[in-house]
Amino acid sequence: MVNALTLYYIIFSWLTVIVNIVLASALLRNFIRKKTLGTIILFVSYMLIGFSAILAAIHYSVASFNISIEFIGVSQTLATLFPLIALLQIYVFSCRHILKDNEVLKNFHLIIFSIIIGSVFTIYLMAVFGITPQQPGFLFAEDVSPLWYQMSRSDVANTSLFNLTVRASVMVITTIQIYINLRIIIRAFILSRRTDRIIRKRGLQLIATGLLVYLTAGIVIALEMAISWPEGSAMPTILWTLRKVIFITSYLILYLGWIMPDWFRRRLRGKTWFEMQYKTVSKQS
Repeated sequence: MVNALTLYYIIFSWLTVIVNIVLASALLRNFIRKKTLGTIILFVSYMLIGFSAILAAIHYSVASFNISIEFIGVSQTLATLFPLIALLQIYVFSCRHILKDNEVLKNFHLIIFSIIIGSVFTIYLMAVFGITPQQPGFLFAEDVSPLWYQMSRSDVANTSLFNLTVRASVMVITTIQIYINLRIIIRAFILSRRTDRIIRKRGLQLIATGLLVYLTAGIVIALEMAISWPEGSAMPTILWTLRKVIFITSYLILYLGWIMPDWFRRRLRGKTWFEMQYKTVSKQS
C-alpha cells in the first residue's frame, strides 16, 4: 500500500519532470528559431536529463507494486547514465565556446568517457539480469559487502521505495562529473574576468555558477546515501528533496547562461542612455 511519504516522492518526482520538459521545450524553440549546432547540442543534453527524470519518476511510481525487479533495474540504470551522456554533450558544446580543447583532445576525451560509460552500463545490465552472481533481490546481510560488480538495494526510509546501485560505479561516475564540470567552471570564470562585454561576462558567470550548484547537489547525494541515518529519521527525505531542488536550480541557471534569452539580455543591458535622459527631462518638466 502506498503511504503518504511514498506518494510525496512520486508527486515531487513528476513535478521535477514537468520543469525539465519546460526547459527542454524552450531549448527546442530556440533551436527552431536559430537552427545552430550549439542549440541542438544543448537541446539533446536537456532532453536526456528529462528522460532521466521521467524514468526516475516511473521507477518510484511502480516500485510500490509487484513489478519485475529487472524492469526497475533497467529504468534506474538508464536514469543513472542519461545525465552522464548529457554531460558529454555539455562538454562538446563547451569545447566550441569555453574550453581550448582541439579536435584531437576533444575526441580523446569522448572516446575514453564513452568507454567508461559503456562499461558501467554493461556492468549494471549484467547485474540486473543475473549474468554476474548476485544476491536474491540484490539484498545483502549487514555483515556482508557487495563485490565491485554486484548491485545492492537500499530501501528509502519510511516508504515502500528502494534504489539499486553498483557502488563501485559511483566513484567512477562522480570522478567524470567533477573532472568535466571543474574544467568548465574554472575556464568560464577566467574568461568572464577577461571580458568587459556585460552579456558575455554575465553568461560565463552564470554557466560557472550553475555548474557549481550542480556539483553541490552531488555532495547532498553523498550525505543522503553514505550516512546511516537512524530508523525513522526525516533526513533522507529532506536531503532527497533538497538535491532535487538544487538540480532544478542548476538547470535553470545554466539555461540562462547558455542561451541568454532576449528578455534576459534586455534586463542586463538596462535602460539606454536616451531612455535615461528622457526620464530625467520628464521629471524636470
